Amino acid sequence: MVHETILNALNLGEKFAVAFCASHCLRAETVRKAELRSGKTPDFRVYQGERLVFYCKAKYVQDDDWLDKQFEHAHRLELFGGLPPNPIYNQLAAHIHQAAKQFDAVNRDHE
Repeated sequence: MVHETILNALNLGEKFAVAFCASHCLRAETVRKAELRSGKTPDFRVYQGERLVFYCKAKYVQDDDWLDKQFEHAHRLELFGGLPPNPIYNQLAAHIHQAAKQFDAVNRDHE
């Protein structure tokens, strides 16, 4: 189980991952600080009992405030909007590519 002090330091996506694992009788443990400093790592090692069953990387896309910012700076009766410079699928793709690198760093052979 993730210690309460550590749980409070997790972001929303990481807290969801821990709760999801727990709901399936799995234990998510954060990676050690030394490993985090060494480079790319996933967020958690997930155990079933004492056996490591998989690594977990929690990602979530926060609210996109692009349109809200345009609204704040728009003049009265001015049209604004259009396509944002970085659509949501680009953000998701970037998260996936980054997570893949982090998994490769700890499990290059996909065992």
